[in-house]
Formats: sequence, C-alpha cells, structure tokens
Amino acid sequence: MALRRIEILGPVAHREHLEQLVRACDPVSSWTQCDAESCEVRALFESGRVEPLMSDLESFLSLHKDAAIQVAVLDVKAILPRLPKAEETKNDDGTRLPKRISRDELSTEISKGADFGTIYVVTVVLSTIVAAIGLLRNSPATVIGAMVIAPLMGPNVALALATNLGDGELARRALRTSMIGLATAIASAALIALFLPPIDP
Repeated sequence: MALRRIEILGPVAHREHLEQLVRACDPVSSWTQCDAESCEVRALFESGRVEPLMSDLESFLSLHKDAAIQVAVLDVKAILPRLPKAEETKNDDGTRLPKRISRDELSTEISKGADFGTIYVVTVVLSTIVAAIGLLRNSPATVIGAMVIAPLMGPNVALALATNLGDGELARRALRTSMIGLATAIASAALIALFLPPIDP
C-alpha cells in the first residue's frame, strides 16, 4: 500500500476546518499539534486519497486567501507496525480507489523537465554526438542510443501536461527549454559536420 504523509500548517483559528477536511478523506491516521498562534495537522493517506484532499484544500484556500496556510505532500518509504494489506480500497460511493499519484505530485515531478540547466545542455550535445556517430557508421543501434538519451523528452512532456492543465507559466518554460535544446542540437550538428567527412547518401 503506497502511503503519503500530508502536513498542513496554518493559523490555529482554522484548526477545526482543517481537521474536518482531513477526516472527510478517510486518513489511515491523523494527529494535530498546536501552539498559541499556529497549528500543524499531519495525516497518513493512501496515495489514491491524496488528490481529493488536495482539491478540497485548494477550494478552502481560495476562500481564505489571507490565511497563511501551507500544505506539503511527503512520500512514506516505510511504516511500523506494518499495515494490514487491504483486499481492495473503495470510495464512499463504492467505486474502486485509483492507485496513482495525485495531480499535484505529477505536476511537480514533470515540471522539473521544463527546467533549463547545464546538465540539459550537456545531454543534448552528447545525444547529438551519438546520433552523428550512428549516421557516420550507418549503425541504427547507435542512432537508437541517441534516442534513448532523449534530452528533449522532458520539456515536451512538461508542455503536454501544461496544455492539459492550462498552466501558461509551465507551458512557456517548457517551450523555451525545448527551443533552446533544439537550437543547441542543430548548432552541435553543424559543428560536427565541419569536422566529419561527407556521408555518401
């Protein structure tokens, strides 16, 4: 059973509302720690129950924009004592609970592919070199090796996600990174062509 730990930090005045939201999504366990001003609500959830909670929290935050509330989703590697293996977890309406990560986790993970950095440029150059060697030696396996490196896959997947979610900022980042990678690949290929003998078609 894949578990996630949800940590919600906010003003003590919203303690009751936050606890109600957590309990409504059927946590494995939950606990609260408060002081004079702030309150921290922690809970363990099956991964399939995280997205409904995050949606409820987003709705709550949209109504209380002035409240300094932060939410963190953490992966749980192990837990003791071990929880009994459930045969099948279902929602309140009887439908099967999906065994997948939440939309917010997916967005955070894939958006990393839209980041531009030194490693990205290096992998684009290396992929171009491997592809050039494959063409020079007429080796399909080597060309496929360049495809396996696939540095342009990250920003393209991020762009696809941004299109589905309507995230304009992520789309701009992904498109920028993709265009820089494409330009880098073309420039690298042009430089390689200057030093390689002509290839007989």
